[in-house]
Amino acid sequence: MGKKVFEPVLKCSLIGEEKPSFSLRLWGNGGLFAGTGIFWNKKYGVFRAYVSTGERSNLILIETPQSKVILTPESPKEFLAWANSSNNINRK
Repeated sequence: MGKKVFEPVLKCSLIGEEKPSFSLRLWGNGGLFAGTGIFWNKKYGVFRAYVSTGERSNLILIETPQSKVILTPESPKEFLAWANSSNNINRK
């Protein structure tokens, strides 16, 4: 089947409590336990979301050269500490 090559991560940040902007779901699922799919809004453009909680304080934005992903890890601060370590972010 081949192998999946992921783009380098340029930035990983906490969205936090900032006021959310209206997002339009282009494709995805808004189920009982998660919201996943491809979305668009003015601030981020087209992005993928893998969100399992409604708490805005847990939203993490991951930016690559070609895309953006918003997710809600179980421990956002620990995830950010790991992701922003010098070995995990492609700093240019």
